Amino acid sequence: MKVRNEPTYPAAYIYDPDRRAEHNQRGRNYWYEYVKEILAQMGVGAMPVSSDGVENGSGLDGIRVLIAGDLEDGQATEGMARSFEGWVRAGGTLIGFGTQGLD
Repeated sequence: MKVRNEPTYPAAYIYDPDRRAEHNQRGRNYWYEYVKEILAQMGVGAMPVSSDGVENGSGLDGIRVLIAGDLEDGQATEGMARSFEGWVRAGGTLIGFGTQGLD
């Protein structure tokens, strides 16, 4: 069997170390701690992007796919929504799950 060499597209996921610490203090898991490992197992190289980087758009430069999930109501700001909209219109792919406030 021959493996096809598909092009690799830069991917990222929103990762917030402050939210991780907050979750850990409450005895909750911060799921994004495992995203990089899961994506690597699937053969997808991805890097973390901060919420601030998404909001001001700088974190989306060169990114083709962004995974955004687990944002609670109020954490997805209007600035983030505008950045997402412009980025998707320019060809980016946004994968969201469990994200509140971006409807």
